[in-house]
Amino acid sequence: MKKAMIVFVLTIAVPLSAFFVYFGSALSQEAHTPNILQSIFTLHVSNGDFKQVHSDESRYQYVSRYEPKTDYELIKRFMSEKGWAFKEQMGAGLFFEKNSVRTVITTKLYTGRYMLWNVEKDVVEGS
Repeated sequence: MKKAMIVFVLTIAVPLSAFFVYFGSALSQEAHTPNILQSIFTLHVSNGDFKQVHSDESRYQYVSRYEPKTDYELIKRFMSEKGWAFKEQMGAGLFFEKNSVRTVITTKLYTGRYMLWNVEKDVVEGS
């Protein structure tokens, strides 16, 4: 019985505790937390740059690793590939322009290690 308890602690309790320490209060921070966590796991497994988390009728939400040194370069590259030129940053918003049309990408840190960013659907689909 004692051996079974040790196996339980090592296989269930320790990884579960590490999960809660790693993500902490972020587990209740966003509406689509299961999708965000699944996307973060996929980022680690695939070694990708970003992953789509969610979409609704007007926008897509993406998650990427937060790199303080490169800050928003991934988002700028994403938008540049779609023909949008970076104009300015105001707080957590990045402003882009294409054919005299302006759009804003809003960003939010998630757990201090990841960044959530929202892009209007017509920006992604209209390219």
